[in-house]
Amino acid sequence: MRTHIFIPCPLCGKDNSRKIYSNHEIQVVRCRECGFRYQNPRSKNLIDRNRINQKEYYQKEYLAAVAPHKKLFEEKFDEFMSGRNPGRVLDVGCATGQFLDVAKDRGWQAVGIDVSKWACNYLTERGFPDIYNCTLEEARFADNSFDVVHMNHVLEHIPAPSTFLGEVHRILKPKGLTIIEVPNEALFPFNYRIINFLLPENKPPRKHPKSHLSLFTKNTLKKILWVNNLNLISIRVEGFAAASRAATPVFNNKTLLVRCALRLCSLRLDVILGLGRYIVAAAGKF
Repeated sequence: MRTHIFIPCPLCGKDNSRKIYSNHEIQVVRCRECGFRYQNPRSKNLIDRNRINQKEYYQKEYLAAVAPHKKLFEEKFDEFMSGRNPGRVLDVGCATGQFLDVAKDRGWQAVGIDVSKWACNYLTERGFPDIYNCTLEEARFADNSFDVVHMNHVLEHIPAPSTFLGEVHRILKPKGLTIIEVPNEALFPFNYRIINFLLPENKPPRKHPKSHLSLFTKNTLKKILWVNNLNLISIRVEGFAAASRAATPVFNNKTLLVRCALRLCSLRLDVILGLGRYIVAAAGKF
């Protein structure tokens, strides 16, 4: 029985790619037509339900870093949404709800959606009334439902990102806004070699996550937004200059090498040298 399937390019739909990376778990290809990078072939079972429904996973990745995550979302919220009247905002992949907390504190109606049953139950117990345990497509929101759709490190996990963004466009109100953050994979796979160089010797090496199906660069993120009639407002690469970034769990073990790296990042040298780890974009339905 086949456990993996081959797919055409999720951006342009063409079936013309070349392999750029492989290990015993994944293979990454680059589309010869549009330059998009994606996993191909890929597993038929794309959601690791054992992991996403484990309390320990959310404690390690989210609840151990509530303050820096919330600070990061406050900065992002104030940058992109401070001039808008409070309305209805959807957080796709809401996890333990730090973005929802920020939206609620600022007077917005906060709606969350996540495929993790554990995360949705956790948020319901915290008192959030509008939490959906499903994919965005399965939720079947009405047209023009939201003023803002936010997604933080979600799009790279989506099997069909163009179809997904088409759904985002459909549920956004006219003049609505989507805010997106994804990993910057412009230097893939060399970026992981740099990360592993900074890790303590007793830590296992990091590798490209199997769940990251699409590998975005600034150019390919621009293209996929344009294809889905989401007009780019701003896009930039960010590094670890912000204290809220440097305080995330990946830097818990601050060796001398890590401290030196963070000092250089505070001067934005990682971005200047093309090593910025994140792409942050905002686009509108105009």
